[in-house]
Amino acid sequence: HYPATPPDASASMRNDLPGAGEHTDYGSVTLLLLEEGDEGSLEVRTRAGDWQRVPYQSDTLLVNVGDLLQQWTNYTATSTPHRVSSVRGKRDRYSIAYFFHPNDHTLIEPIPQFGSGHSSSSSSSSSSSFLRPSTDSRLTAIQYLRSRLNATY
Repeated sequence: HYPATPPDASASMRNDLPGAGEHTDYGSVTLLLLEEGDEGSLEVRTRAGDWQRVPYQSDTLLVNVGDLLQQWTNYTATSTPHRVSSVRGKRDRYSIAYFFHPNDHTLIEPIPQFGSGHSSSSSSSSSSSFLRPSTDSRLTAIQYLRSRLNATY
């Protein structure tokens, strides 16, 4: 739940309202439906490091790549840093996302078709602690999830 921000709210009041700070999703894929009126509440960080608002498009399902899919594809698909902000003068918002996470005992390592180890030609601009193949490639899905939850909370 993201409460509406009064149109006359001060900058400090807007900063105190609930949202979701910069993060990447821990699992493999997140599915999200945006509603009309959600314009500007979801922002993604580009590879150049700029924040870009996600526009509303009717009848569209947003698919967000998560950390585990990034690892499985050896960084061919990259996990998207994103955040949710309050939008001035809008209505209360409710976000319902579907997070797809593998079986707890699934090993998190690149799929053979994508090679092994982190590709040096790819880059990640996220500040999140991604899996690093050199040290963490033998983690199971539950070990990785617990490590991210422990770091967050």
